[in-house]
Order: sequence, then C-alpha cells, then structure tokens
Amino acid sequence: MITTNTETIPNRQVTEILGIARGSTVRARNFGFDFLAGLKKLSRRGD
Repeated sequence: MITTNTETIPNRQVTEILGIARGSTVRARNFGFDFLAGLKKLSRRGD
C-alpha cells in the first residue's frame, strides 16, 4: 500500500482510492531535553 497526498504517483497506476486520511500529531520543541528530564524524574522515584 502506498499512501500519498497527490493525485498521481509517477510510474504507478492508481487502482483504488480509500478516502481522506486524517490524523493528528504532537510536536515537541525540545523533545531531547524533555525526554531526558523524564528519565531523570523516573530515576529519582526510587530514592
């Protein structure tokens, strides 16, 4: 299955259109910092 947001795909024939794909994303600006802070918080729980 190929998912695309265009009407055509080069060198391919579209055989079936399933409809509009919908979804949501969560964007974190400082993902690395937040992830490490979460790990530190978890490691301090046992103290």
